[in-house]
Amino acid sequence: MESKLIIHNTEIDSFGLAIPVRMFSNVTVTNTDIRNCGSGISVERDASSLYVTDCNIYDNICGIEIDNFDFTYDGLLINNCNFWGNDMDVVYVFSDSFSTDSINMEYNWWGENPPDTTQIIGNIDYIPWLSDSIEQIQDGKLENKNNPIIFPNPATKYVNVSLPDNSDFWVGIIDILGKRVLLKRSNGEPIRISGNHLSSGVYYFHIYDLFHSKSYNKKVIFFKTSAK
Repeated sequence: MESKLIIHNTEIDSFGLAIPVRMFSNVTVTNTDIRNCGSGISVERDASSLYVTDCNIYDNICGIEIDNFDFTYDGLLINNCNFWGNDMDVVYVFSDSFSTDSINMEYNWWGENPPDTTQIIGNIDYIPWLSDSIEQIQDGKLENKNNPIIFPNPATKYVNVSLPDNSDFWVGIIDILGKRVLLKRSNGEPIRISGNHLSSGVYYFHIYDLFHSKSYNKKVIFFKTSAK
């Protein structure tokens, strides 16, 4: 007898195994954060289906483990997810027996262990600027002492923006389609930009002084977390 589990808008933190997908199980996970776990999602042999969309899976030992399964092409879908800081693999597949069209995935990732894309259909995008941004914040360093200070990046709820010389500035936020979604002025004080009205994704922060004599552009990632 098949079982069904739907997990939506949830935060899962510090479990040995966050979500097991067992025999004859149909599991759907959406808009969920999975972090600090041994395995984020573990798919066992003879599981029926797994659909994972719009999730952030990070700082686990392994993001998703997939045992030798008998899914059809439509039985496994990982879409629009973000993986970073996982110790081992973003997605680890135990078996080499599936056909090349067995796994349908599209996700973003950052870390030291590149995903194996030989059995994956879809766009697997590396986030090259994520490493630099994290190191800058952790070390308290910037590429140029006159550059704006923008943190945290990636962000989940808000982004702080300030200039080292405390001068007045404008900040505009541009989405990936080139549309300006916000324009805000600072009178020399640090400003906090809320992500409440922004979707998860990549944005371009365009910061310039009041005379447009100096400008600075920075990619910022928003990973929206689940509401508590």
